[in-house]
Amino acid sequence: MGNMGRLTGFFRKRPVILHYHIFKNAGTTLDGALQHSFPGHFREINSEHAQGTVGADEIVRLVRDEPALKAISSHNTRLPLPRCSGVTFLPFVSIRHPVDRLVSVYEFEKKQADSTAYPSRELAGKSTLEEFLDRIINVEPFSGCNWQVNYLACGGNLTRLPGEPDFTQACSVAGSLPFVGVVDRLDESMVVAEHLYGRKIKGLDLAYVSRNISRKRPDSLEARLAELKNNVSEGVYRRISEANAMDGRLYDHCVELLSRACGAVPHFAEKLLEFRQRCDSRKVEWEKCVREFEARKRVENGAAGTSPG
Repeated sequence: MGNMGRLTGFFRKRPVILHYHIFKNAGTTLDGALQHSFPGHFREINSEHAQGTVGADEIVRLVRDEPALKAISSHNTRLPLPRCSGVTFLPFVSIRHPVDRLVSVYEFEKKQADSTAYPSRELAGKSTLEEFLDRIINVEPFSGCNWQVNYLACGGNLTRLPGEPDFTQACSVAGSLPFVGVVDRLDESMVVAEHLYGRKIKGLDLAYVSRNISRKRPDSLEARLAELKNNVSEGVYRRISEANAMDGRLYDHCVELLSRACGAVPHFAEKLLEFRQRCDSRKVEWEKCVREFEARKRVENGAAGTSPG
């Protein structure tokens, strides 16, 4: 049965989007879109510990406790999809170029105040980008070497590094899903998600405003990788690429899967243009809200600083 056949069966039940939020894979941006699309009917569920897990039973309990729930996001739950009578979980997983992802991890962790909360955060706080990339292979190999293969095939196993059979399994898992998002093709990923899931989930609108961005980086993946090559030594770039070779191949596989999914969406080019117009409108709306919030805070701070005469 093809992906569309699986979806036909899915929609006989109550559909709930389940976002598998891989760290620094544009997940906060997607969560913002889901929250805006389903106000009051979107939930995040995470473990108190970064390396903790949220079991399928916890997801099922949440869905049963909140019958109006339409979307869930979690850093800590893992595939396969939960099973719940009367409910179909619609997965949203995004994959990112591994080296680009690690740069984003570094820039995010570098600016965090609680610099000793996690090993990668402590390492970023003490290191240059080159030192971080060079050392993460030895200090944090489970999160720095083929993490996305590990995530899909092994559930984020922290006791061993993935091997070739795990890469094969990760590709199989990706191919079994209705679709897989790709971070540097986020607009296209969102259009595919709206096409596949929006027909049965009323109100699904994934127009987004980019969130949780550490700094303004070049727009294209090629330009970001070229920038990185200019900022670190050739040896470090080669070693971090080699250490993530399976993730790189998984990324290429998911790009191909997404391209096929885009080709199956009728009038895809028109839908992509319309989606980007909605994103522009959301950005204008968001920036207006930010300006109004900042203006209120200035008024409140001014009033608080005024003492009676």
